[in-house]
Amino acid sequence: MAKVVDVSVLDFLSGDNITVNQSDNKITIAQNHAAISTSEKLIEQYEEHIKEMKEQIQELKDEVKRRKG
Repeated sequence: MAKVVDVSVLDFLSGDNITVNQSDNKITIAQNHAAISTSEKLIEQYEEHIKEMKEQIQELKDEVKRRKG
């Protein structure tokens, strides 16, 4: 969302409403909705990162086991 309206992600978390002028159209985004959407996306990203890290850890464990054995 931040990219679409060309504002900082931190602006969504500030507690204020965000008003952006694009092509003479005024767009107002309610902070609560934006914060929820942003939080959900961050959670998804963290979950994906955790999954990738677990896979890397398993690969490293397998490599150590292969070299020892």
